[in-house]
Amino acid sequence: MFKSLRWKLQFFYSALLATVILCSGSIFYYQVWRSTFTEVDRRLEASALYLDVMLRSFPPPVQQGIEATLMPPPPLRPDGTAPPPPRPRRSKEQLLDELRLPQDSNFLSEGNPDDQTYFLVRTSKDMLIKKEFVPLGYPEAQSLAEKFNNQPTLVMLKNNFREVRMIGPSGSKIIVGKSLRRETIQLRNIAIQFIAIGLAFLVLGVGVSFAIAFRMVRPITQMSATAELLSEKDLSKRLDPNQIDSELAGLAEVLNRLFSRLDASFSRQRQFTADASHELRTPLTVIRSASELALSQPRSPEEYQETIEVSLKAAERMTNLVNGLLALARLDSSNADFHLQQINLSDL
Repeated sequence: MFKSLRWKLQFFYSALLATVILCSGSIFYYQVWRSTFTEVDRRLEASALYLDVMLRSFPPPVQQGIEATLMPPPPLRPDGTAPPPPRPRRSKEQLLDELRLPQDSNFLSEGNPDDQTYFLVRTSKDMLIKKEFVPLGYPEAQSLAEKFNNQPTLVMLKNNFREVRMIGPSGSKIIVGKSLRRETIQLRNIAIQFIAIGLAFLVLGVGVSFAIAFRMVRPITQMSATAELLSEKDLSKRLDPNQIDSELAGLAEVLNRLFSRLDASFSRQRQFTADASHELRTPLTVIRSASELALSQPRSPEEYQETIEVSLKAAERMTNLVNGLLALARLDSSNADFHLQQINLSDL
């Protein structure tokens, strides 16, 4: 199969097409994968910073997970009157109830509560202040073992959880995370779709490559068919260079010249055979005529001798002719080295 020009062309074209599809698909999938997880990380970091700002608006005791103490009554005015009563202080529960993630944090999470963005806020001593939407299977022990920094830090946990963690006000610890199950499923579906599309394009490309390879080798096939039609009796077939691609037109002209030389050679051979047959027919006719004449009636010894002499001369002529033909045949079948020299024909 690999000795066929058509199969070689189709194989290399198909391999090139498969390489292009694979490379372009890998680049496209990488860009989608990178864009998806970059967006996840960006929103997780934004949510962590949002919770940090919210916590800084709370009283320090609340930031440490304890109830804020009551403020002492304000002092009297210089005129001895009491100032207006202060606004009632909100309780820790009321404040923590306002500690929520921004509304756009649960992107790509509709339909399954376990895919929602969760958060946890702990004190510096790991006492839980508040948590929301923590899914089942959350590796809390592993999460507590990770380090915290003043800036948002991305951490990948087992069970496909992605988290951002940072140190908030009063040493509090802010954790915002999300399960990547939904994103992983979406990326897998995209990969399956791309593989299906790539295979469809590959099959189509292989079909096109087969048609192109067939079209490219068709002139060679036509040359072979024309050469097979040639025979000793009919050497008139020729290739039409105008119907052949320019890359093969030169080869077609070379083959046409070869066919012309073969035709001329066979024509000369037929003419030589006819001439040799005519030259052999003459002495044979003489021998036969003389023999028939001698046998037609009784002859004298002198007449028989004359008949034999005529037949002998005809036989000698035929012998010379046959020897000449044999010499020509030997010269034609061997690479004879002729030594040429000039002679004066008037001396002959």
